[in-house]
Amino acid sequence: MARPRFDAFISHSGKDGAKAAAIEAALGAKRIWLDRSEIRLGALLGRELLSNIRASRAIVLVWSKHAAQSPWVQSEWIAAANLRKPIVPVCLDKTALPQALTNTLWGAGGRSFTATVAQLVRTMRSGLASGPSISPATQLPNPKLEAEVTRLALAQSAMFDVFNGGSPAQARRLQRRLETQTAALIKKHPRDPRAAALWAYNEKNSVILEHDADIMA
Repeated sequence: MARPRFDAFISHSGKDGAKAAAIEAALGAKRIWLDRSEIRLGALLGRELLSNIRASRAIVLVWSKHAAQSPWVQSEWIAAANLRKPIVPVCLDKTALPQALTNTLWGAGGRSFTATVAQLVRTMRSGLASGPSISPATQLPNPKLEAEVTRLALAQSAMFDVFNGGSPAQARRLQRRLETQTAALIKKHPRDPRAAALWAYNEKNSVILEHDADIMA
């Protein structure tokens, strides 16, 4: 197996960019992948993002209230989990980690951000065990969940067909219905990465529909 090109992919909210940059500098910028773009467009994860997650030894998840609200951060850690990458959270505040990551071996870090970063550097340099950070219980088959995820994924695709067919108002009505349905799904299955991925994808769709004129401009 080829050696990963990066020691870590840093997943973060744009609002936590300064903290992410400080982590990058501490770990050594030449071996770290950090996305500095303010707006991410396109599919759930662009080919470049997914490629660089795959090419990284581990994912450093800069976690905060901003990250918890970011569909892009959700998409990145879920993609990392699906690629069986170790996920190392760095918590900037008291926002609870996603339930699927509560069994991670990474502790809360130091009492200050500086101490936390120093601990992170020691952890990364000492080596991380390969394999996912997701609890095995979250990966068990669930036929009912699979059927609901498939149904909502097809509904999201149909919504975009309506949108691309020239009926944006109707597409937005469909999207509002999907927002309610995906919110119910993630509430019912908060530990399942598939449900979280679908929710994150739906959040991204909402942003695209809301800001379509700006994106086209």
